[in-house]
This record gives sequence, C-alpha cells and structure tokens, in this order.
Amino acid sequence: MKQLFRITAMAVLLTTLAGCVSTLNVADRSFESARRNRLRGNPEAATQEYSAAATAYNQSFEANRKDGRTPFLSSRLKAGMSLYWSGQSRAALDLFTTLFDARDRTRETLVYGGLAAADLGNKDAAVKFWSELGPAHDVYTLRQGVQKALAGLDNGSMTTEQAQDTVRQALLDQDKRDVLQRLTPASQLSGENTCSGRFWWRYNESPCSSDVRPVRAF
Repeated sequence: MKQLFRITAMAVLLTTLAGCVSTLNVADRSFESARRNRLRGNPEAATQEYSAAATAYNQSFEANRKDGRTPFLSSRLKAGMSLYWSGQSRAALDLFTTLFDARDRTRETLVYGGLAAADLGNKDAAVKFWSELGPAHDVYTLRQGVQKALAGLDNGSMTTEQAQDTVRQALLDQDKRDVLQRLTPASQLSGENTCSGRFWWRYNESPCSSDVRPVRAF
C-alpha cells in the first residue's frame, strides 16, 4: 500500500511539473514572438503576444506558488517586461518593486520598473528605479536616455509621459545597437548574455534553441 501511495504521489508530482513546464514554454515562445514583432516595428502584433506571454507566465508562477517553488529570475523579468508592453503597468510595477526590494538591480528591473512607474504617473518611483542604472550595467545609449529623462523630471521640463517616451526610444536604440547591429562580438559576452544564457534577449535575436526567424536590421 505504501509503495502504491509513493507511485501515485510521484505521478501527480510529475504531471504537475509537466504542466508547469508546458505553460512556461508557451510563455517563453510568446515572449520571443512579441519581442521579434516589437523590433520589427509591429506594435499591435507585439502587444497581443506580450499579453499572451504575461498570462502564461502568471499561470506558471501560480502553479509554482502552490508547489512552494520560486520562479527563476529570468522568467520573472520576462513576465514583467511582458506585463509592461501589454499595457499592464500596475502589475508590472508590483513585480519589479518586489524584485527591487529584494535587492535585484538587473537592468530590466531598473529600466522597466521606471517605465511602469512613469506610465502610471508615479514620478518618485520612476526616479527611484532609474537612478540606480549606472555605468556597470554597460548600456551607454540607454543610460543616456535615462539620464535625460531624470534631468527633465528634476527640472520640470518633462512630464512622466515624456520621460517614459524618452526612455523607450533610448531602449529601442540600445536594442538596435546590441541586437540588430551586433556591435558587441559574441566572444566578449558573458555567459548569461549569450544566446544560451538566461538573459539571452540582451544581445541576441532569440535563444539558441529557438526556431524564430532572425530579425533583419532596419
């Protein structure tokens, strides 16, 4: 009887894990497609895919919570970006605030946390996030845009909406430099930023295992 119980429990666990992995795979593929569409200048298609990704990530995370497991940081960052680009800035800000309060200072948390805050008209929160972006993050073009936005918010020459637009443009310019033009040789990338790394989207069109077609530079 005990052996049967162990077998049944293991079967339930494996089924649950398979469901989580499947949902996470759906989320990841939607994120890849959304990002490709954003880089190609197809915002409507990107928004739909980001929305699908956000929903799938949420389902996956909920299953993780029930099983007492914590999602990987990379998945939480992709979820937050998906929330922001699909117009769910409140949820995005909540997610990035949680990461920020846990002392995460990845560029995504700082940039997108600020973007979500600015979209909600929360100047203080936007400044809090963006002020932490520094030279060590190695995103010169993006940091220039963030500094311009911070200066504009400080001297009153920019609204939070204008600051958001400034940072979004700088983000796109950084993506063009790092992803489309590939100005940084792959040999100079840290392991986490290669196409097989956990932050593959920073310098690559898609993860190594993806069959998503490459993005053409424009």
